[in-house]
Amino acid sequence: MSGDETPAPPGSEMASGGRTALIRGLLADMVTVGNQVLLRLGERFTGELGVSLAELDLLSVLKDAPDRRMRMSEIGSRLTLSNASITRLVDGLEERRYARRVASRGDRRVVYAQLTAEGLDLLDQARPIAAGALEEYLGQYLATAEIEQLRSLLAKATVRG
Repeated sequence: MSGDETPAPPGSEMASGGRTALIRGLLADMVTVGNQVLLRLGERFTGELGVSLAELDLLSVLKDAPDRRMRMSEIGSRLTLSNASITRLVDGLEERRYARRVASRGDRRVVYAQLTAEGLDLLDQARPIAAGALEEYLGQYLATAEIEQLRSLLAKATVRG
């Protein structure tokens, strides 16, 4: 809020209806825009690279992990996907040699997914596609200052902890 605005007192007309409706509308708009951009970005990756956005997300997680590998269960937690979904994604990535499974030396029950050189190359190919698509699907509608302002405003509302 700016310095001259204060939240509506609980129980007031604005607090009970108008403000809440505005907040709900804002949330709906953010979700709609996010979903539209992610859908179109995913379509671009599938069309140009033959991989899904979920697969690229998984490869990105592996790229940032120590030794470019991570426990399968930890990947699921990081991407908020089920173990079955992670298994399916890694199966597909492994078939195309973008990732591979590595058994733990210390515990045979533990399996890691590891990024391969081919997977790293794929991520490098995805970067300019993502940049162009994000500009086309979202960036062209906002000036740089507006993007900065929107990010700043959303940072104030970011749930922490």
